[in-house]
Amino acid sequence: MQRYSVKKQSVGSSLVDFLASTRDCSLRKAKALLDARCVFVNGRRVWMAKHRLKQGDVVEVHEAHVTPARKQLEIEVLWQNADYIVANKPPRILSNGANSVETRLNDTRCYNFSVHSQDNTEVAPPVHAKQNQLLQKHSGGTCSVTSSENRPKSTGNGYETGSSRAGKVRAVHRLDRDTTGCLCLAKSANAFDLMVEQFRAGNITKVYEAVVHGVLERGLSIAKPIDDLPATTHVQVLRVGRDVSHLRVRIDTGRTHQIRKHLAQIGHPIVGDRQYCTMKLTDQRFRQVPRQLLHASSFAAPIGDGNQPVTVKAPLPSDFVNALKRLGLR
Repeated sequence: MQRYSVKKQSVGSSLVDFLASTRDCSLRKAKALLDARCVFVNGRRVWMAKHRLKQGDVVEVHEAHVTPARKQLEIEVLWQNADYIVANKPPRILSNGANSVETRLNDTRCYNFSVHSQDNTEVAPPVHAKQNQLLQKHSGGTCSVTSSENRPKSTGNGYETGSSRAGKVRAVHRLDRDTTGCLCLAKSANAFDLMVEQFRAGNITKVYEAVVHGVLERGLSIAKPIDDLPATTHVQVLRVGRDVSHLRVRIDTGRTHQIRKHLAQIGHPIVGDRQYCTMKLTDQRFRQVPRQLLHASSFAAPIGDGNQPVTVKAPLPSDFVNALKRLGLR
């Protein structure tokens, strides 16, 4: 962590100009620090490039929050059958779009290697680097790659027609870039449409774990509209520390940033949330948290053979576990 004091000659400077000048770097690099939400002014996280500085302001940069992109990101498959995959989404990657879980799985074309469990449900073996079972390195079969010279036509629901389309997956819901855990993807247009209907019918159960600021003494349900749409979040307290709480959260609806918004609205923003946690952070433990501590721990849906219900669980990632230890919650 680097700390800089604003002197008289820098009064009125924009934050991005101050960072570029003080750190002797380009405006682009200074803006990248702001975009990574790792800059604090007087203990508050600030990411606006044009934020004007005053004499005596203290600017801190926590570069540990800036994680270089990895060209080969491991995507662990927790469960799959002929129609769906439930992947264990890592942090710092989107659910869909460019350079996302979707594209990583589609680029490898190797997610369909599966084994049969004792109950005849097709389950993909967990993928671990130590066992050399990365999706990029599956053996025992072939992986087809769609040629860009004969690209299939779009159908309008994100899927494409044509035989070369076979094998493409699409996320049926989304997790925020820095949220980890269970992400369900469909292997076909029909499977995608069926899952959308299951969501609309309320047949999907998503459970999360979160660490929030402040002590929440008992569980509660939060029913507050988000973007003028009804939204309900159920909160269970797992453990409390001196100034933090470890929660289990279940949502009945899936509005954008629902859990993050609802918890912030009741005065308990998620630790590490760079958008909705606007409080002054004087405790270094909180400033060192690299991302929002929100994890999709389980996904339950009628996606098994014969529409049987299946519950898939994702273990807490190491950075989440380490944060629990540092915050006295484990």
